[in-house]
Amino acid sequence: MAQTPSSPHHDDIARVLDSVCSPQTGHSLLAVGKFEGFRLEQGKLSVALAVDREQAQHLAPLCDEAATRLKTLPGVQDATVILTAHRPAAPPKPA
Repeated sequence: MAQTPSSPHHDDIARVLDSVCSPQTGHSLLAVGKFEGFRLEQGKLSVALAVDREQAQHLAPLCDEAATRLKTLPGVQDATVILTAHRPAAPPKPA
């Protein structure tokens, strides 16, 4: 995505994700997840964060707080944080 003066930068979004911490662990969304990317379209920001499947349910409530904070960034009118969690790969089948 091309950056304009009125759109957020990757680093700005990462700072917001790093500022939202779990009250149970004290770890931020950015510390426990991998910031996969974002898309800003007509003022709507979508942020994808890859997390371990076991942590997804625990982290989901933090997404609302992160979305609220992301709305303070330039050019963002609405925001959503999407957690992506995949099953661990199955062990190889014996030959």
